[in-house]
Amino acid sequence: MDDVTQENEDLKKRLMEMTAEAANNESILKRTQARELTLLRADTLAQLLHALVDGLRESYALDAVSVVLLDPQHEVRHLLLAGGDRPEEFKQIFFVDSLIGLAPQLAVLHKPWLGPFVGADHHLLFPGTSNLKSTALVPLPRKDRVTGALCFGSRDPTRFTRHHGTDFLSHLGAVAAVCLENAVNRARLLRAGITDFLTGWHNRRYLQQRLKEELARAQRRGGTIACLMIDIDRFKSVNDGYGHLAGTMPSRKLRTAWSLKFAAWTQPRVLAAMNWPFCCPKQRRPRRRRWPSAFATSSPQRPLPSRHRSTAI
Repeated sequence: MDDVTQENEDLKKRLMEMTAEAANNESILKRTQARELTLLRADTLAQLLHALVDGLRESYALDAVSVVLLDPQHEVRHLLLAGGDRPEEFKQIFFVDSLIGLAPQLAVLHKPWLGPFVGADHHLLFPGTSNLKSTALVPLPRKDRVTGALCFGSRDPTRFTRHHGTDFLSHLGAVAAVCLENAVNRARLLRAGITDFLTGWHNRRYLQQRLKEELARAQRRGGTIACLMIDIDRFKSVNDGYGHLAGTMPSRKLRTAWSLKFAAWTQPRVLAAMNWPFCCPKQRRPRRRRWPSAFATSSPQRPLPSRHRSTAI
């Protein structure tokens, strides 16, 4: 009889443990689903990156979260810049040319890796965070290749171990990878719709949209806005003599020269092939008066080589 009573007690204890484990798994599933919906609702690439870092850290009560993104052509960084965001402001996002070097597990990461935090292997993934005891590295898979990783760190040594299941983490990594791909594609389409093909600067549609916004902002704040229109001399002769393809070269040369010097305080737009309006809503009047001479001195002073001979514009 004592044996039966003891067996019943053991079964009750086991049932309680299984019930608690099931409740914990249900809680994890709900948090995962809620976080995945947040990732899917992100409108911009910047919003998605913030959701991946800040959102996941808050949802899972983690001590550290970082994201590694494979970006060998710097396209993701360029798309962030085009959207008005600076890549360096995303402190916990690592844009890398190769997955080799940050952590030894990343080079062969095909499924989530859970285990102890090893400073020599993982310190580059969590800069500025100390006393981490366990970590989880979740791959971002797309089309039979890994495009990055979600990196979770915890000061609890039992939070991530090799004995834990990885189904939820695998699903989260797959959803995050799809969201990243969609956000990048959306940013590409948006940029293509408001960007001039020849020069890479914003086009007329963008100028009309932003000019309304800047005028409304100036009216609300009682400020002013200044615009400068630049017409490139003898540009038409280049197109007529050598074709529009040859005309892209001086456009890009001028774009590079002006961008380097004036990108910090102007918003250049392309209205036509040889008309360039520059808008700046925050410059004071004395500085605006120096614009024409400043643009003239920053433009290339030597002839621009074309396919057949040099042309001065």
